[in-house]
Amino acid sequence: MINEYKKYLTNQGKADNTIRAYIYCIKRLKRELGEVEKLTYVAFKNYRDFLKSSGIKEATINYKFEVLRSYLKFLIIEYGIMPQTLVNEKIKLPFKTILDPASQYYEKELTINEVKRILKEAKERNIRDYLLLFFIVSTGTRVSEALQLKTSDTNKKRIEVRSKGKTRYILVPSAFAKESKSFSNKSNNEYLFSSERTGKVITSRRALDIMKFYCKLAKIPENKRFIHNLRHTYTITELEANTDIHEIASKLGHSTTKTLEKYSKRNEKNIRAKVNETANKFKI
Repeated sequence: MINEYKKYLTNQGKADNTIRAYIYCIKRLKRELGEVEKLTYVAFKNYRDFLKSSGIKEATINYKFEVLRSYLKFLIIEYGIMPQTLVNEKIKLPFKTILDPASQYYEKELTINEVKRILKEAKERNIRDYLLLFFIVSTGTRVSEALQLKTSDTNKKRIEVRSKGKTRYILVPSAFAKESKSFSNKSNNEYLFSSERTGKVITSRRALDIMKFYCKLAKIPENKRFIHNLRHTYTITELEANTDIHEIASKLGHSTTKTLEKYSKRNEKNIRAKVNETANKFKI
């Protein structure tokens, strides 16, 4: 779980020093408190009171709870784990959190036009960067999964990746296979998305920087410039195309449809509009 939290922080654009500090802090908190997601409001309040009585500075206490907020948010978004303090307690939490994992992306997803502008900027400057962004948005894969793509995989119809301790298969779009063939044939590297300087696969942090760079060139709003947004945009595009929710969950590597059901609620307005449009066709 800690390694996945580290990847989550990387995808959030946190600096390397910040990530190291957060990981150190959450490991210490888990030693002190146990499974933090199972703690109640009272337990968190008692812990804060204990820190105060121990003479810990307010700034340090606030930092600990900042890390707790981040970790609980990670559990909700990535695993659908609802902290116990939100399940049983009806009083205000001592810190902010997100009740709806999909809500933080409302109004932030990229439009088709915006995606095309980003891809156009990338294709004109670096084919590797273009292929990386194109692969993620056309398959909905996680960044860590996309970076596992090997040069030889471009000839396959599906590839095997490891994510969250499990193996799953991703179908390779024919449009991607066609565009990546020439690039892969010229590459001597094992991995498709490798550094031109070292020959080693690029990091998730580098992928994030790539996304931000081309978003800036394409004049995309700053609140949309995160690489995980490509995955969310893919999800919303599939939902709006009325693709079966179980099929989407399978493509995204989700074991359940729980997270997608929240997206569906968000998309209800669009669905209702289509229902009304269909009904209007039969009016006499």
